[in-house]
Amino acid sequence: MSNTPELAPIRSQLDALTAIARERRLGAAPDFAGAVGGADIDFMTPEERELRHQLLMQFPTFAEDRAAARQRVAERIAARRRGLHIRESAARDHAIEDFRK
Repeated sequence: MSNTPELAPIRSQLDALTAIARERRLGAAPDFAGAVGGADIDFMTPEERELRHQLLMQFPTFAEDRAAARQRVAERIAARRRGLHIRESAARDHAIEDFRK
């Protein structure tokens, strides 16, 4: 999942839902928890599951994450090339000035 600050409130809501379900699971009899499945999501109400689903749908897809990463890489490469070009032309100008002296 993306690790961006704008997704932090969504993550905190998901963590809160999971904590509530975990408390229910830990409060249940071990035999019952094992029979139900034992995962925290198994102890969520239908409303909590729906809210969880809606929150998860707000995260970018893996394809969107991959496209954003490719864009960032392309931007870094372009910036590096621009910076390299600037350094090369500055070095060339400096060499020309030294030659003229």
